Amino acid sequence: MDKTERDTHENQTLTLPAHADDEEDRDALDELRALPKSNRLARADIEDEILTAFDRSPEALALPEPPIDLELNTDAPFVLSNLVAEWFDVTIASLQPHHLEEALFQMIPRMVPLEPEDARKFIDQATAFVRFLDRAHVFPQAPELLRVLGGDTPARFEARLRELREP
Repeated sequence: MDKTERDTHENQTLTLPAHADDEEDRDALDELRALPKSNRLARADIEDEILTAFDRSPEALALPEPPIDLELNTDAPFVLSNLVAEWFDVTIASLQPHHLEEALFQMIPRMVPLEPEDARKFIDQATAFVRFLDRAHVFPQAPELLRVLGGDTPARFEARLRELREP
């Protein structure tokens, strides 16, 4: 499959440009990669820029429902970008499959007020975000991250949330 095509959940093909036209968006991940780890303020500014660009993206707009709860900051892109920065000391630009796996099954269920019935929506948002990063930026780890998010991950994530929420 060409980088300009992505399958949706209904097996329809969504055709997107290979890279965003906005030069600023395209370079944001490179800026994150180049930042010293100690520059948290600049990291937060660049990640906010990326999250804002994602919110306007075809990937975000194609999601069937809005973010889970912006008041509680439980939408997947926000959670992932902040959680990996705080716990793994990496940016979203350097997120690796093992970070994502640990975040999904260890950290998020314990730290994020997410209900089990929102598991599929959260995984759908995370998938859309990774696809956006892959389309709009140079994001070589996208295929591996999408594999982590695929398959039975939504069911496993829901089960993990349920396990920790039930008495």
